[in-house]
Amino acid sequence: MAPEVILTALGHANGYDHRVDWYSLGVCFYEMLLGRRPYIYSSQASSEEVLRLMSGERFVRPANWPSDLLNFISSILRFDIRTRITSLEAFTKHTYMSRINMDNVLALKTVPGFIPRGDSLNCDPTFELEERIVNSSTIYNTGKKTVKNEESLQKSIDQFSAAFYCYNRKFANSTNEKLFVDRGT
Repeated sequence: MAPEVILTALGHANGYDHRVDWYSLGVCFYEMLLGRRPYIYSSQASSEEVLRLMSGERFVRPANWPSDLLNFISSILRFDIRTRITSLEAFTKHTYMSRINMDNVLALKTVPGFIPRGDSLNCDPTFELEERIVNSSTIYNTGKKTVKNEESLQKSIDQFSAAFYCYNRKFANSTNEKLFVDRGT
């Protein structure tokens, strides 16, 4: 999750835009290359703690990575949106990306390095098994559904829906006073 999303949730920012997706892309790259998230924190960590981790930009930078890759990952995971890679132009012009023919990629001429089989599920059974062991409670006991449980679930959904506010970016940008409007408007 990009810092702007957390800042908005905490009330320190008035929203965010498409540039959060570039940060998320950086997180995906990092995970694909290193097999873990850039910032490690517990599920009990507060939003402020996560922001402090992100603002320090202290994530593992393996010594065996080429310097242009380190710079690329650092540039796309920048906390400061003004210095972060946030456009296709900046992305393709980075020195690390010079080894990739982006014209071929954008024209869908590049052959993927991996194509999942279409005749079976594409998931990691180890992860699925671990999740079932960790969450061995009623989440997987779907055969025991009752009308009462479904009515209770529907009531919870209705209560949540009634309290949900739709964000109106156009309204917020024009008045900069009220960021949320009532449901249905």
